[in-house]
Amino acid sequence: DNTGRPDLRELADTPVPVHTVGFRADADAGVLDLAVRNVRAPARAMVHNQVKVDVTLSKTHGPATEAEVVLKRGRDTFATQKVALPAGNVEQTVSLNLTPSQAGAFVFTASVAGATGERLLANNAAYFPLRVDTEPIRVLYLEGFLRYEYKFLKNRLEDDPDVSLVSVVRRANPERPEAKSDDGLLGPERLKNFDVVILGDMEATYI
Repeated sequence: DNTGRPDLRELADTPVPVHTVGFRADADAGVLDLAVRNVRAPARAMVHNQVKVDVTLSKTHGPATEAEVVLKRGRDTFATQKVALPAGNVEQTVSLNLTPSQAGAFVFTASVAGATGERLLANNAAYFPLRVDTEPIRVLYLEGFLRYEYKFLKNRLEDDPDVSLVSVVRRANPERPEAKSDDGLLGPERLKNFDVVILGDMEATYI
């Protein structure tokens, strides 16, 4: 009985026995709330390259529960991850890997959904922008002589799908007067085709 009346006299006067059973709502069930508090993602990415997105979740009250974090763009789902949240109030950061499939400027959605009911759903999602590029970074690496640093840096840059590398090692003897940069490697016509120039170990007179 939830009418608020102070007594049950009509039931007390009945000739049959009446047995009562009390029901109490779970005190935490009505205030359970999941929310996406923050999303950290790079501003730019390369198409078909994996980037990390950190989603900070919060849980207010309620028993321990499971939730699912989803990264979407429109109706397309790019990543999902399940997370176990303990009882009570908690804040937790979940890292997901996002691989954009096409170039452009997009707005993605990070959302969380729980297995149990919530009092508020408006804070279950947050939006974040991501610009996806197709053109790799154009790098010119000019080295003075063969050395271990050149080998490892060159290999790392060549393995990076975001980088288009042109590497040149000086072969002329630097002790000779004619060994100077007169081949146009650092001329304006050549440099306009690159975004980054890396100068290795060499004397100033060479450049």
